[in-house]
Amino acid sequence: MPHQRERNAIQSSIAREDDDERCRSSQRRHRFAIKLAFDGTTYCGFQSQPHGNTIQDQIEKRLHGLLVYQRRARYGRNSDDCGIRIEAWGRTDTGVHALGAVITVDLFDEEVCKFATAMRSKEKKLLMNSKKEDENFDQASEEEEESKSMIRAAQFLHSVLREFACDAGDTNNIPGGFDSRYGSIVARSVIPVPLDFNPRYSATWKRYVYYVYSAGAEGGLGGSLPFAWSRHSWQVNKVLNYDAMINAAAMISNGEHNFEWLCVVQRGELRDTRRTVKLSVERIQYQPMTNSINALTLSCVHDDGQQQHQQPYFLRCFGDSSNNDVNVIYKISCTCDFFLYKMMRRIVGVLIAVGGSDATLDDLRSCLDDFDNYCQCTQLNENQINKPKVPSKLLNTAPAKGLCLDHIEYDIEI
Repeated sequence: MPHQRERNAIQSSIAREDDDERCRSSQRRHRFAIKLAFDGTTYCGFQSQPHGNTIQDQIEKRLHGLLVYQRRARYGRNSDDCGIRIEAWGRTDTGVHALGAVITVDLFDEEVCKFATAMRSKEKKLLMNSKKEDENFDQASEEEEESKSMIRAAQFLHSVLREFACDAGDTNNIPGGFDSRYGSIVARSVIPVPLDFNPRYSATWKRYVYYVYSAGAEGGLGGSLPFAWSRHSWQVNKVLNYDAMINAAAMISNGEHNFEWLCVVQRGELRDTRRTVKLSVERIQYQPMTNSINALTLSCVHDDGQQQHQQPYFLRCFGDSSNNDVNVIYKISCTCDFFLYKMMRRIVGVLIAVGGSDATLDDLRSCLDDFDNYCQCTQLNENQINKPKVPSKLLNTAPAKGLCLDHIEYDIEI
């Protein structure tokens, strides 16, 4: 079975052949890469769904509004090709967030021209408003003009995707207050890229981060979690052993392992489950936010002229603040060339099990060794051995809300 890097190269070659065929059968296309950040709390994941309440659906709906007239003129009003489809780096589950997700969209010549003209008009208006003269503004060679058009089209796409309203699709399980979730999806950057660039198969590695909030022993000794953190971290009501978590992370990061037991493998899937990861755990001392003055305190002047210092309500910790030493936030970072389904959340579950004394380092070492040996015997076609069993205490899957796709690395800076 080929390694994931080889499989990516094969898939990228297939995708490139498909792109070449499309280019021969239609007018010249141009590809743009878009780096996204989004709050996935109220969305049903990234990948498009019939109900429409996903990140992909919202972006394609926005692009459809910009390009629908050009696509209808090209393909006909009732053609299936009028829809706008984006290519993505992969997908995320419901509630997962992103800071560095990457997608691509293809535009035709006339669409690039439309966006470039719109951006050019904005530039001219700014020059006129600032009363500056640029004699070379309209002077450029054909090649330079094409390059400028691509840059201007990318700038225009960025301007319309930087922040926009997002509805709830056809779902009925989201309150009416979320019918317009302005700013929950943000385009951080947009650049033109070659047609052979694929957001999934051109990636060299990805990094996920996961935040865990340790609020002390069960019973709320550490106080409740501030609103801003409650939707972006997993609250664990126990004191965690930091050193044990570091040792567990080092054990998982030590060489290549078979992560079959730390992921969900679909029936009939042939994906190689051997991976090499780089895992780290950072501890951040957290102070519950009261009305005392600190760096995050707002200064307010009331009508009577008196000045008071208050925390924003979404940053305040409501509860007992006498046990500040047990309020700790753990940042778990994991880098890998290709993540398996639910792999990161399973890894976090293992670290919390070890840190919370529900499992030991010996339990973890035993699972890693058993599954590595099982994978090796299977590949060598030796006598079949029984698949190792995983203790239930090491099978916890961390909630999706603490997970964030932090960065995807490419040969091109996006």
